[in-house]
Amino acid sequence: MKKSVYSLVLMDDVVAQVDRLAYSMHTNRSNMINQILAEYCSMLTPEKRMQSTLAQLEELLGKVGFQPLAQPSGTMLMVRSALNYKYNPSVRYRVELFRQVEPEFGQLQVQLRTQNQELIYYVNDFMVLWAKLEQIYLDHPHVSVDNGRFLRNLRYNPIFEHQGDMVGTAICNYVNYFDRALKLYFDYLDRPAIAVRAVEEIMKEYGTSEGVIV
Repeated sequence: MKKSVYSLVLMDDVVAQVDRLAYSMHTNRSNMINQILAEYCSMLTPEKRMQSTLAQLEELLGKVGFQPLAQPSGTMLMVRSALNYKYNPSVRYRVELFRQVEPEFGQLQVQLRTQNQELIYYVNDFMVLWAKLEQIYLDHPHVSVDNGRFLRNLRYNPIFEHQGDMVGTAICNYVNYFDRALKLYFDYLDRPAIAVRAVEEIMKEYGTSEGVIV
């Protein structure tokens, strides 16, 4: 949405209250006033769109076993999943949504919270494999792996314009497939060839599923 500069005359007490509200919502005065006016006029702002999507996503991920974490801002959602390995380390999934929606509306970051170098090696190996399979089966160029951290941009689909509730479902679907593949990979650590084939089958399944590919 295009923005322009306007001059407004407001009561000091009103501005002070807006500033407090903006601070509590991790935004600034101008953006807070914009949200308030848009809501009063029944307009959907990028902030409202993101909040709605993240609320839906948190609910959907919770239903399939992901645990919510403290949320750093109104544009992000963080959840975790336990990995069946020594001490059951947590895999953290962070979804960040962008104000713009095309061509990509957000980014997924996956990272393991551990100092165990052996575990980091295995997780990084899986992420590299998954990234390669993305290129083969999904033709997705915006994927990167950096020392045990997986970054993937989420692609916009025109269907989202008319069915906004499908965004959270599409993100949840991808995260769930990724998590399933990661856990299956660890189930076959002692049989690498089988692990690779199993992960590839999950990627194929995702690529041919009925849900929207992000």
